[in-house]
Amino acid sequence: MVIPEGHELREMELAVEYDPTGRMKYHPDYHSKRGEKFTDDELCYLAKFYESDGKASISLALDRPESAVQTRFIRLVKDGTIDYYRKLELYI
Repeated sequence: MVIPEGHELREMELAVEYDPTGRMKYHPDYHSKRGEKFTDDELCYLAKFYESDGKASISLALDRPESAVQTRFIRLVKDGTIDYYRKLELYI
């Protein structure tokens, strides 16, 4: 990236990077909730739309890295709470 003279690199101008599996890596402009606990609203949204919208779309909707979204979805399935969150009438 060439930065014009007198122009400082702002945070929004950071390049988006992807891991070897094609998931977007953490980027401060897109993942502002990184490390925060998932809310019930977010878990409801995740449970209802993950399979139709995919992890990339859900990641951007929830402001979280794709890896966190994928990991949380797998956990909901494994611990049997996925149906509980799908039945809730909560949305972001």
